[in-house]
Amino acid sequence: QCRHYSSSVKKEALTELLSLLASYPFLLLQHLLPLISHLSHLISDAAPTIRKQSIELLRYIFIELPVESLEGSSQGLILFTVASLSSLDEGIRIDALKVLDLLLERIPAEIVRGWDGGMEVQEERKGSLEDKGVGGKVVEALLGVLRVRSAGLAVGQGGYTSAASADLSPSVCSFPSPF
Repeated sequence: QCRHYSSSVKKEALTELLSLLASYPFLLLQHLLPLISHLSHLISDAAPTIRKQSIELLRYIFIELPVESLEGSSQGLILFTVASLSSLDEGIRIDALKVLDLLLERIPAEIVRGWDGGMEVQEERKGSLEDKGVGGKVVEALLGVLRVRSAGLAVGQGGYTSAASADLSPSVCSFPSPF
């Protein structure tokens, strides 16, 4: 019922789901992927109460499970969270930041995987078929929320257009050497 059109039905489903998982914790690991998938969609729900309960349920899951289990099933959640950061609704963006904070608390390596900033490493990986991670997408989304333009991202993405934008290219942000 997590995808039902009625907010009250979704709210009741989330409440019952939390109760069920608290009573039968072994179900959590058995059904982790579909559970995370359904909760991922609710991060950008129009109803604030649904988003709040989804975050509470995610917090419960993240406390109960070991980090290894979370790392294997988190990529979809991270991508939905990043997508929610670009919502026009301020409440959705704020709740997406809460989910991102939760993710950074428990699985920080998954959030930054793939964003190492080294151009030579990125060139080596360009032809590789391995999973590069979602770190670059997270950084782009956070810069978008802040309305900040980065020279490295501007080339490929067209930059961020905002009167409040600031250029964070190395030439502008160079700091004097303390030596």
